[in-house]
Amino acid sequence: MGALTLQMRVLERAAELLGSERLLARRLRISMSDLFTLLTGRERPTQETFLAAVDVLIEFGDPDVVDSAGRIVRPVPLSRSKGDGVSGK
Repeated sequence: MGALTLQMRVLERAAELLGSERLLARRLRISMSDLFTLLTGRERPTQETFLAAVDVLIEFGDPDVVDSAGRIVRPVPLSRSKGDGVSGK
């Protein structure tokens, strides 16, 4: 797999913050298979799904993503090296 896209990184970080990919899928109201497709970059999320994942980052006040006023300040850092699979949390 190539480099992680912004959408993939946001989804991955949202899953980390929520505690599991299953909880993220529930939050986004999509199936686990659809989430896996998004996390692996085979498809891009809809705007609604992507913004719902960004909302998770903002809700948790992720310092790598939002400032104290809730504004997005920089891209989510890579937390997974190239070639790793999607974790089965």
